[in-house]
Amino acid sequence: MDDPDLREVDPRRLAETKRRIEIVREYAKIQRPSGADAKLAASALGMSTSNFSRLVKSWREHGRLKAGVTFERRSRAVTSSAKGIPHTSRTAVERAVETAGPMARFTDVVAAAAGACEMDGTLCPSNATIWLIMNDVRSRNGVDIASSSPSILVARCTLDLPVRIGRSARLPHLLFGVALPEMRVISATPVFSHASKADFVSFARDLLSRYGAAADGRPLLADGVTLGEERLPDDLATIDVRHPGSKAFNLLRTAIGSKLDTIGIATPSRTRVPERLEWMRRVDQNEALDAIRHAVMRHNIGRPNAPLFKLRTKDTVITSG
Repeated sequence: MDDPDLREVDPRRLAETKRRIEIVREYAKIQRPSGADAKLAASALGMSTSNFSRLVKSWREHGRLKAGVTFERRSRAVTSSAKGIPHTSRTAVERAVETAGPMARFTDVVAAAAGACEMDGTLCPSNATIWLIMNDVRSRNGVDIASSSPSILVARCTLDLPVRIGRSARLPHLLFGVALPEMRVISATPVFSHASKADFVSFARDLLSRYGAAADGRPLLADGVTLGEERLPDDLATIDVRHPGSKAFNLLRTAIGSKLDTIGIATPSRTRVPERLEWMRRVDQNEALDAIRHAVMRHNIGRPNAPLFKLRTKDTVITSG
């Protein structure tokens, strides 16, 4: 049997994928496997015995498997809750999200979804499913997430990407720079140590160095979580930094959805590796940088380039060095 093509497998899942392939290989060597054998192997892969039997049958009949699809362990809550609901329910929720608008609070969206489902006489899905549908709709309609005036959203989040830090593992922070309304990621800087205001200062200086600044440029949108409480240093004091009117993280989720390509994003307050990610191999910092770079590249495919721009100044023009 041919080896599965592992080139497209997410770096975070490579070791786990190889382990799962080896389980199927070892099972396939058994001449007359018993039900107990199948149950044991299926349990090791985290799937039902019936699904495991179909997997092995496909392996034996076709001699090849798509490793990235077949062996990627997925969260049932994410893959099924939004796709398994009636079409009428999803349509009603999508209409409610559109009507509520891109800046509506989630609690207001839930109330609107319940009303829309009741009006259509269909089942209202769970809050978790409404959250998934809301992010999907807002991601598709990203041109409406900000005012008509172009801007650069700077937001901090946590990545579902366990990284080895010494003898332990933690989820890294990521500082995003997203051009709005294009929804294009123009900068993504991971922070493997404790995140601080200094990280934003370095991030903003990098943007200033790359794009320069002018009175008619784009303002930066950043909230207190991203900025910190201290005043900015003199070299950044004249850059037009505005509060986005909502939490920057919420706008980030609106702009790019719940994932950066295949890497989940979460609130910046979380750094401990949750139980649902315990099975993942811990990557080192270089592997994490590669995974983030490729995720940004795949996210930006098909999204419009932001026209040539500079950062906006409050009242005087600054030239980059």
